[in-house]
Amino acid sequence: MILKRNLDVEIMDYSIHHINATIKPTSGPSWLFIGFYGSPYDTPSKLHSWKSLETTATNHSLPWLVIGDFIFILHDNEKYSIQPLDSVEANIFSNKIVDLDLIDLRSTGCPFTWSNKRSGPALTEQRLDRGLATESWLLLYPNSTITILLAIGSDHHPILLNTNPHWCTGKIPFKFFGPWLDHKDCKDIVLEYWQRNLSGSSDFLIARKLKDIKLKLKVWNKEVYGNIKSNIEESKQHLHWLQENYFKNNKGEALKTANQVLREWQDIEEKFWKKKSRDQFIKLGDKNTSYFHKTTKCRLRRNNIDSIQDSTGNWIEDYQEIKQCLTNHFSKMATA
Repeated sequence: MILKRNLDVEIMDYSIHHINATIKPTSGPSWLFIGFYGSPYDTPSKLHSWKSLETTATNHSLPWLVIGDFIFILHDNEKYSIQPLDSVEANIFSNKIVDLDLIDLRSTGCPFTWSNKRSGPALTEQRLDRGLATESWLLLYPNSTITILLAIGSDHHPILLNTNPHWCTGKIPFKFFGPWLDHKDCKDIVLEYWQRNLSGSSDFLIARKLKDIKLKLKVWNKEVYGNIKSNIEESKQHLHWLQENYFKNNKGEALKTANQVLREWQDIEEKFWKKKSRDQFIKLGDKNTSYFHKTTKCRLRRNNIDSIQDSTGNWIEDYQEIKQCLTNHFSKMATA
């Protein structure tokens, strides 16, 4: 492990398979970095080296990131070889990653990080090196990227973590949130604007009414409905106040109403994150909010375009150049 002198880094513990170091930024909370090297032997040996990560998860409460040579692959697209994927081992370590609540950071550049450098059918390439992080670490560095660099002297490609890439997001398009329809205000807004008397062609009337409804719903969502987290917190505080300070005859009814309001907002929160996660296989009602939240974060990371290869084979990483490349491509498609 090599570090710059101007960084505040404290080595916590280490073994032949890991180095744990606390990173203390000049601004922002501390977090734990783990450099990992898995066993290069059979599956039981790899599981033994993985225990260092399980111990870390038990002993440390900081947000943490682990990067290194894990020496296992999880999917078919992480291997180029005539030998098939070891699906049993892949399933074991996929479950291990889930058990520790870790999220794969994915990477850009070459899809493989290791090569045996042989020729012909004997060539094998695999993605053995990766970065995994807890959700709390991703909340600190949501735009972080891992780039696979060029391998020159080693059979491994270096992998580079950038916690603060220069990335801009465009305007967020308006999207109608289905559970809005469960709220009386939403139906009233739609009804009010749809029944307005306007003059013009049928196409114009439909477009105008839809636009007016959209603008009104955006304001209503921001001022009344949208801040789900605040509404849940206010409902909890109101329920807590009733339990400790309200002693009138109708206390039972008041508590029942307050509990119902809290459950309604919790259901809205679950529906919201389920919608954003696009996971349609988990049923509602089991309070899967944290699962949907994590799934959404993974999908957002997967959908983020950090680099793209143009028609001539060059990799582009600049945000504006990526936009222009996509625009040119679809413009040609549309006019072909």
